[in-house]
Parts: sequence; structure tokens; C-alpha cells
Amino acid sequence: MDKQRQNRFEQFEPPRRIASIASSVNHVFLYEKNHPGSQSDDNPQRMLSDALLYIEWTKPVVEPNLKVELGELSQLIIGWQQNWQEFWHTPSGRTTVVKQCKQWSDKLIEASGLAKLHI
Repeated sequence: MDKQRQNRFEQFEPPRRIASIASSVNHVFLYEKNHPGSQSDDNPQRMLSDALLYIEWTKPVVEPNLKVELGELSQLIIGWQQNWQEFWHTPSGRTTVVKQCKQWSDKLIEASGLAKLHI
């Protein structure tokens, strides 16, 4: 299944791939906004796992400076996943994750160039 998904994803141009990463991390922000304090964490975990896949599939086709940024985001997500209970199930940890997801989403949308198309 992941191979089919990867093949479909890799047909997208880099700006759309970057926007997909942004969308995945933004969904974590939106989940918390719509379900504040919810103990359910399936959706945020799935969105972050998707973001990691999209990063892996996108890094080979972007400029070096963006590869570095995507690597930083990837490491951040992996850190959250390894300490999920601390990050998602404590108010301060959740605030950190949600805030950083929103910041990364905004940054990636800007980097994709797609934000300029919606002016």
C-alpha cells in the first residue's frame, strides 16, 4: 500500500509535495483547535507519520536548503513520536507540539510558493 501511495505522491511537483507536508502538520494544530485537550491521539499521530513519509519522498527533489529544513522537521517529529506521552498528554508538551506544527506549516506553505497564488 505504501508503495502505491508513494508512487502517486511522487507524481506531484515539489511545491505540491511541500504543501502536503505542511497540511499534515497543520492538521495537528487544527485537531487541537477543534478538540482541545482531547486524550485521543490517533489523528495527530497519523498526521505526523504521514508528514514523515512525505518528507522522505520529497527530500530527493528539493533544493539543498529545503532538504536541511525538512531534515530538521523530520527529527523534531521523530522526537515527538519517541516521547509521545510526554508531548501529547501534558498541557505544556501539547502546547509545544501544536505551536511548532503551526509554525512549520506556515513556513512550508511559504517555501512551496503556493501562498503567493492565493493572494
